[in-house]
Amino acid sequence: MAYARHLQLATIDFLIGDTAPLPKEAANLCMVAAMTADGHHAETMNLLRYVLKEHKDTEQIREIIIQTHLFAGYPRALNALDALRQAAEKDEIKLDALRPAAIEKGMAEADLLKRGKELWDGIYKDNAKRVADNGERLSPDLAYWSQLEGYGRVLSRPGVDALTRELCVVSALMLLDVHPQLKGHIQGAINLGATKEQLWTLLTVVRKLFEANKLFDGVQRVFESVLGKKASDISFEDEQKYRWS
Repeated sequence: MAYARHLQLATIDFLIGDTAPLPKEAANLCMVAAMTADGHHAETMNLLRYVLKEHKDTEQIREIIIQTHLFAGYPRALNALDALRQAAEKDEIKLDALRPAAIEKGMAEADLLKRGKELWDGIYKDNAKRVADNGERLSPDLAYWSQLEGYGRVLSRPGVDALTRELCVVSALMLLDVHPQLKGHIQGAINLGATKEQLWTLLTVVRKLFEANKLFDGVQRVFESVLGKKASDISFEDEQKYRWS
C-alpha cells in the first residue's frame, strides 16, 4: 500500500521547510529513499523532479534508489529508477549524467566481506556480534548474504558517505512497518555520528510526504525508544495545513 500524499512541484519546498540541523543534501536523499520504499510512481516522480533541481549530484540520487532495493525489494527500486528517468526527461536533464555502468566490478568475495564487516561493526558497535549471531540463527544464508551483498557490495560502495546512507536506510524503513530493524538503524545512525536533533528532523521531514497517521505514530514510538521522549514538530492529529489537493 502506498502512503504518499499528492505532491506538487511548486509547493514541495514550502511543505518540507527548513531541514536544519539535518543537511539539506542528506534530507533530499532521505526523501528519495522514503518515496522509493513507498512505491507510489507518480508522486515519486514529482519528488524526484524537485530533488533533481535541488541536488546536483544525480549519481547520488541514483545510488540511494539502488541501495533501497535491500529493504523495499527490486521492483520498487526499479520503478523508482524509471521515475528518475522520467523526471529527468521532463526537465531536460541529460540522462548520460546518470552513470549507466556499474561502479565496481570484480571485487573479490573476501574483500567484500572485509569492508562489509567494517561497516557492520561501525553501525552496530557493541551489538555487532549479537546481531550477526541472531541472523545466523534465523538463516545462515541470509546472514551471509547480508554481510557480503548488503553491507559489503551495496552499502559500502563509493559515492555516498556511510552516515548519509544510514539515514536513508532509516527513511526507507519508516515506510515498511519493521520496527526492530528501524530501531537498530536509528541507533546505527547515532553510532555513525548523527545527532538526536538530526534524527528528529528526519522523522518530521519524511512524515510530511505521507498520509499515514497510524503508521507514523508507531514510527515515532520507535524513535522515542532510542532517542527519548520528544514532542513532535508537527501535529499528528491535524495536518490540514499540509494538504495540497
